[in-house]
Amino acid sequence: MENISFVIIGIFLYICIMENRIEIWKPVVGYEGLYECSNMGRVRTVGNNKTKKTKIRKQVVTNLGYKQVQLYKDGKQKLLYVHRIVAEAFLLNTNNKSCIDHINTDRGDNRVENLRWCTQKENINNPITIKNWENTHKNSLYQSGKFGKEHNRSKI
Repeated sequence: MENISFVIIGIFLYICIMENRIEIWKPVVGYEGLYECSNMGRVRTVGNNKTKKTKIRKQVVTNLGYKQVQLYKDGKQKLLYVHRIVAEAFLLNTNNKSCIDHINTDRGDNRVENLRWCTQKENINNPITIKNWENTHKNSLYQSGKFGKEHNRSKI
C-alpha cells in the first residue's frame, strides 16, 4: 500500500511541475549563495545569516521586450537577462550553443519550458518567428517590389 501512495504522490508532483504549479528554485550561475532563479522565470535574493529573508527581485523590460534583473556581487552591480539566467540554471547546453530561443516568441515569457539553447540561425528560423515577421511585413517596401521613385512614399 505504501508503494502505491508513493507512486500517486510522484505522479501528482510531476503533473504539478508540468502545469507550473510548483516553483523550483536553483542558484544563479556565478551568483551562488546570493541569488536563485525559478523554473517560472523569477529571480530572488537568498536570505543571509542576519535576515534569513528572501525577496523577489524586480525585473525591468527593455525596449526590445526582454526582461532584465539587477544583481550585485562584491560591490559591483550587473544587469542580466532573465532568460539567460534561467537557461543557464535549468537547461543543459551540451552542444555549446550561444543563443536562447523563446519558443513561443514571447520575450517576456521566461518559463523554462519556453526556452531552448540554439544557434543564431536556429533562432531566426523558428517557425513562429517567421510567421510573425511575414505578418508584420505584408505591405512593406520589400513586398511591394517598388523601389526608388516608383515607391508610393518616394519624394524624388
